[in-house]
Amino acid sequence: MATGMQPWEIHQALTAERLEIVGTIIRDVRIAVALRMERDKGDTLWGAGCSTYERTKFALANAAIKKYSEWLSVSEADHHFLIKIGLVPIRFYRGTADEDVPAKYAVGHQAEQDALEFAFKSSDTPTPDFLLRLEVETDTDSHPVRVTLWQVDPHGGKHNEYAIPERTSQSVRSIARKKPPVTVPSPTVGSRKQAAAPPERTVEFGDNSP
Repeated sequence: MATGMQPWEIHQALTAERLEIVGTIIRDVRIAVALRMERDKGDTLWGAGCSTYERTKFALANAAIKKYSEWLSVSEADHHFLIKIGLVPIRFYRGTADEDVPAKYAVGHQAEQDALEFAFKSSDTPTPDFLLRLEVETDTDSHPVRVTLWQVDPHGGKHNEYAIPERTSQSVRSIARKKPPVTVPSPTVGSRKQAAAPPERTVEFGDNSP
C-alpha cells in the first residue's frame, strides 16, 4: 500500500522488488528471534530487541556482500547504521504507525546527509529535505506486523507512506513449523517367546515440506 509518492518516484533505485527483499530480511530476523524466545527461562523483550538489532545488521551486511551486492550496501559510523539501496541511505527502527519518528531517527548525521546528496545528484534529481526510514511495527511478542517506508521531516513527521508487501522466506517458515520431539512408548510386553521390548526412545520429526 502506498500513500502519496511511490518510492520509485522519490528515487529510481527504490524499486518495489528491492524494498521487498530488504523488508523480508528484516522480518525474517525478527520472526526467528521471536520464535526462539523462552520467557520461562528469563528471555525478555528488551533482550530480544537487542539481539534482533544486531542480527538484522549482520543479515543485511551479509546480503550486501553476497547475493545483492549489485545494489545493496551498508555502512556504520558513530552508531548510525545505514542501509543503502542503490546508494540511497535509509535507517530502520522499531515504531508504530500512529506515532512520530523518535527524535534520534528524525535527524540525519553528516555521513547520511552526504550519502543522500550524492545519491540524488548521481541521478540528476533534487535532493529532498526529508530522510528515509524503515519503520518496523511489532506485536506484544515481538513478531513483526508490518514494515513501512516513510519520508521523515526534522520534527519526526512522517510522509509518503509505503507499506512493504509481506513475504517470509522458506528458512523462517521451517522454523515456525518445526515440531517438538515425540516420545514413542515401549510396546506391551507379551509372552516369554516374544522378543524383549526395546527401550523407550525419542524421535525428532523433521519438516520435509518444500
